[in-house]
Amino acid sequence: MPSSTKFTSILIAVWLLLCLGGFWMLLEYSNTPGDVGKPNAGWVIPAGLEVETENATLVLFAHPRCPCTRATMSELERLQGDYTDAYSMLVVFYEPIDGGDEWRSTDLWRRARAMENTVAIADPGGVLAMDAGATTSGQLMLMNADGGMEFWGGITASRGHEGESLGGIALRDLFRGLDTAHRRTSVFGCPLSADDGGLECIVEEACCELTGD
Repeated sequence: MPSSTKFTSILIAVWLLLCLGGFWMLLEYSNTPGDVGKPNAGWVIPAGLEVETENATLVLFAHPRCPCTRATMSELERLQGDYTDAYSMLVVFYEPIDGGDEWRSTDLWRRARAMENTVAIADPGGVLAMDAGATTSGQLMLMNADGGMEFWGGITASRGHEGESLGGIALRDLFRGLDTAHRRTSVFGCPLSADDGGLECIVEEACCELTGD
Protein backbone atom coordinates (compact mmCIF):
# COMPACT_ATOMS: atom_id res chain seq x y z
CA MET A 1 0.00 0.00 0.00
CA PRO A 2 1.46 3.39 -0.95
CA SER A 3 2.47 5.48 2.04
CA SER A 4 0.04 8.29 1.09
CA THR A 5 -2.89 5.86 0.95
CA LYS A 6 -1.92 4.33 4.27
CA PHE A 7 -1.67 7.77 5.87
CA THR A 8 -5.12 8.70 4.52
CA SER A 9 -6.59 5.49 5.90
CA ILE A 10 -5.12 6.26 9.33
CA LEU A 11 -6.58 9.78 9.24
CA ILE A 12 -10.01 8.43 8.33
CA ALA A 13 -9.83 5.86 11.15
CA VAL A 14 -8.83 8.52 13.67
CA TRP A 15 -11.62 10.82 12.44
CA LEU A 16 -14.20 8.05 12.80
CA LEU A 17 -13.01 7.27 16.33
CA LEU A 18 -13.25 10.93 17.28
CA CYS A 19 -16.75 11.15 15.82
CA LEU A 20 -17.89 8.02 17.67
CA GLY A 21 -16.32 9.28 20.88
CA GLY A 22 -18.03 12.64 20.55
CA PHE A 23 -21.36 11.01 19.76
CA TRP A 24 -21.04 8.75 22.82
CA MET A 25 -20.21 11.68 25.08
CA LEU A 26 -23.21 13.65 23.83
CA LEU A 27 -25.49 10.64 24.13
CA GLU A 28 -24.31 10.01 27.69
CA TYR A 29 -24.79 13.67 28.58
CA SER A 30 -28.27 13.76 27.07
CA ASN A 31 -29.30 11.00 29.48
CA THR A 32 -27.70 12.60 32.55
CA PRO A 33 -30.29 14.51 34.60
CA GLY A 34 -29.68 17.90 36.13
CA ASP A 35 -29.82 18.76 39.82
CA VAL A 36 -33.34 18.05 41.01
CA GLY A 37 -32.94 20.54 43.86
CA LYS A 38 -34.62 20.43 47.26
CA PRO A 39 -38.30 21.36 47.00
CA ASN A 40 -39.71 23.83 49.46
CA ALA A 41 -43.14 22.42 50.22
CA GLY A 42 -44.11 25.70 51.83
CA TRP A 43 -43.41 27.80 48.73
CA VAL A 44 -46.32 30.06 47.74
CA ILE A 45 -47.18 31.81 44.49
CA PRO A 46 -46.13 35.48 44.62
CA ALA A 47 -48.97 37.82 45.55
CA GLY A 48 -50.47 40.05 42.88
CA LEU A 49 -50.27 37.59 39.99
CA GLU A 50 -53.44 36.84 38.06
CA VAL A 51 -53.11 33.09 38.51
CA GLU A 52 -56.34 31.17 39.00
CA THR A 53 -55.84 28.97 42.06
CA GLU A 54 -59.28 27.38 42.50
CA ASN A 55 -57.91 24.26 40.84
CA ALA A 56 -54.35 22.96 40.77
CA THR A 57 -51.48 25.22 39.73
CA LEU A 58 -48.54 23.91 37.71
CA VAL A 59 -45.37 25.98 38.10
CA LEU A 60 -42.52 25.73 35.59
CA PHE A 61 -39.08 27.12 36.46
CA ALA A 62 -37.22 27.69 33.20
CA HIS A 63 -34.13 29.22 31.63
CA PRO A 64 -35.32 31.17 28.55
CA ARG A 65 -32.23 30.15 26.57
CA CYS A 66 -32.12 26.44 27.40
CA PRO A 67 -32.58 24.53 24.11
CA CYS A 68 -33.80 21.34 25.77
CA THR A 69 -36.55 23.15 27.68
CA ARG A 70 -38.27 23.41 24.31
CA ALA A 71 -39.14 19.74 24.68
CA THR A 72 -40.60 20.43 28.12
CA MET A 73 -42.68 23.25 26.64
CA SER A 74 -43.95 20.95 23.88
CA GLU A 75 -45.01 18.39 26.46
CA LEU A 76 -46.78 21.10 28.45
CA GLU A 77 -48.62 22.27 25.35
CA ARG A 78 -49.88 18.72 24.79
CA LEU A 79 -50.79 18.34 28.44
CA GLN A 80 -52.75 21.58 28.44
CA GLY A 81 -54.59 20.53 25.30
CA ASP A 82 -55.79 17.39 27.11
CA TYR A 83 -56.53 18.98 30.50
CA THR A 84 -57.37 22.61 29.74
CA ASP A 85 -59.62 23.13 32.73
CA ALA A 86 -57.76 20.96 35.23
CA TYR A 87 -55.11 23.49 36.22
CA SER A 88 -53.61 26.92 35.72
CA MET A 89 -49.94 27.43 34.98
CA LEU A 90 -47.25 29.84 36.11
CA VAL A 91 -43.96 29.98 34.17
CA VAL A 92 -41.07 31.53 36.09
CA PHE A 93 -38.23 32.53 33.76
CA TYR A 94 -34.78 33.10 35.19
CA GLU A 95 -32.85 36.17 34.07
CA PRO A 96 -29.76 37.97 35.38
CA ILE A 97 -30.24 40.95 37.67
CA ASP A 98 -29.15 43.23 34.82
CA GLY A 99 -30.88 41.24 32.08
CA GLY A 100 -32.26 43.26 29.17
CA ASP A 101 -35.35 42.90 27.01
CA GLU A 102 -33.63 40.23 24.91
CA TRP A 103 -34.02 37.81 27.80
CA ARG A 104 -37.81 38.12 27.46
CA SER A 105 -37.99 37.77 23.68
CA THR A 106 -36.97 34.12 23.27
CA ASP A 107 -39.11 31.41 21.70
CA LEU A 108 -39.79 29.91 25.14
CA TRP A 109 -41.20 33.22 26.38
CA ARG A 110 -43.39 33.50 23.26
CA ARG A 111 -44.71 29.97 23.65
CA ALA A 112 -45.47 30.50 27.33
CA ARG A 113 -47.40 33.70 26.60
CA ALA A 114 -49.46 31.87 23.96
CA MET A 115 -50.66 29.13 26.31
CA GLU A 116 -54.12 29.28 27.88
CA ASN A 117 -54.58 29.86 31.62
CA THR A 118 -50.88 30.70 31.85
CA VAL A 119 -48.98 33.59 33.44
CA ALA A 120 -45.30 34.06 32.57
CA ILE A 121 -43.07 36.18 34.79
CA ALA A 122 -39.38 37.09 34.97
CA ASP A 123 -37.30 36.02 37.95
CA PRO A 124 -34.34 38.43 38.19
CA GLY A 125 -31.44 36.72 39.88
CA GLY A 126 -33.43 33.51 40.24
CA VAL A 127 -34.80 34.51 43.64
CA LEU A 128 -38.16 32.78 43.23
CA ALA A 129 -36.54 29.61 41.91
CA MET A 130 -34.10 29.52 44.82
CA ASP A 131 -36.94 30.00 47.30
CA ALA A 132 -38.82 27.10 45.73
CA GLY A 133 -35.70 24.92 45.61
CA ALA A 134 -35.45 24.71 41.81
CA THR A 135 -31.99 24.69 40.24
CA THR A 136 -32.52 23.15 36.77
CA SER A 137 -34.48 24.47 33.80
CA GLY A 138 -37.58 22.37 33.22
CA GLN A 139 -38.34 21.88 36.91
CA LEU A 140 -42.07 21.57 37.57
CA MET A 141 -44.05 21.90 40.78
CA LEU A 142 -47.70 20.94 40.94
CA MET A 143 -49.64 22.57 43.76
CA ASN A 144 -53.17 21.60 44.70
CA ALA A 145 -55.94 24.11 45.41
CA ASP A 146 -54.90 24.22 49.08
CA GLY A 147 -51.29 25.06 48.21
CA GLY A 148 -49.91 21.60 48.96
CA MET A 149 -47.24 20.16 46.68
CA GLU A 150 -48.36 17.12 44.67
CA PHE A 151 -45.47 16.70 42.24
CA TRP A 152 -41.84 17.81 41.82
CA GLY A 153 -39.80 16.91 38.76
CA GLY A 154 -39.51 17.00 34.99
CA ILE A 155 -41.63 15.65 32.13
CA THR A 156 -39.00 14.64 29.58
CA ALA A 157 -37.16 11.31 29.52
CA SER A 158 -33.82 12.89 28.51
CA ARG A 159 -32.41 16.24 27.38
CA GLY A 160 -34.42 17.64 24.49
CA HIS A 161 -36.45 14.46 24.05
CA GLU A 162 -40.20 14.67 23.56
CA GLY A 163 -42.47 11.74 24.29
CA GLU A 164 -43.69 9.63 27.19
CA SER A 165 -41.95 10.08 30.52
CA LEU A 166 -42.60 9.16 34.14
CA GLY A 167 -43.30 12.79 34.97
CA GLY A 168 -45.80 13.17 32.15
CA ILE A 169 -47.59 9.99 33.19
CA ALA A 170 -47.68 11.16 36.80
CA LEU A 171 -49.23 14.52 35.96
CA ARG A 172 -51.90 12.94 33.76
CA ASP A 173 -52.79 10.52 36.56
CA LEU A 174 -53.04 13.36 39.08
CA PHE A 175 -55.22 15.45 36.76
CA ARG A 176 -57.54 12.46 36.41
CA GLY A 177 -57.82 12.22 40.18
CA LEU A 178 -55.67 9.10 40.39
CA ASP A 179 -52.77 8.36 42.67
CA THR A 180 -49.26 7.99 41.26
CA ALA A 181 -46.06 6.35 42.41
CA HIS A 182 -43.94 8.95 40.62
CA ARG A 183 -44.27 12.22 42.53
CA ARG A 184 -40.53 12.91 42.18
CA THR A 185 -38.86 12.57 38.78
CA SER A 186 -35.58 13.57 37.14
CA VAL A 187 -35.19 16.92 35.39
CA PHE A 188 -33.21 17.33 32.17
CA GLY A 189 -32.04 20.85 31.42
CA CYS A 190 -29.31 23.40 31.99
CA PRO A 191 -28.70 25.26 35.26
CA LEU A 192 -31.16 28.05 35.90
CA SER A 193 -28.31 30.35 36.92
CA ALA A 194 -26.44 30.20 33.56
CA ASP A 195 -26.32 33.91 32.72
CA ASP A 196 -25.14 33.47 29.12
CA GLY A 197 -26.57 30.06 28.35
CA GLY A 198 -23.20 28.53 29.22
CA LEU A 199 -21.28 25.60 27.78
CA GLU A 200 -23.91 23.16 28.96
CA CYS A 201 -26.55 24.82 26.79
CA ILE A 202 -24.27 24.41 23.76
CA VAL A 203 -23.79 20.73 24.54
CA GLU A 204 -27.50 20.25 25.11
CA GLU A 205 -28.27 21.83 21.75
CA ALA A 206 -26.13 19.16 20.12
CA CYS A 207 -27.97 16.54 22.17
CA CYS A 208 -31.28 17.93 20.93
CA GLU A 209 -30.04 17.56 17.37
CA LEU A 210 -28.99 13.97 18.03
CA THR A 211 -32.47 13.08 19.30
CA GLY A 212 -34.14 14.84 16.39
CA ASP A 213 -36.11 17.36 18.47
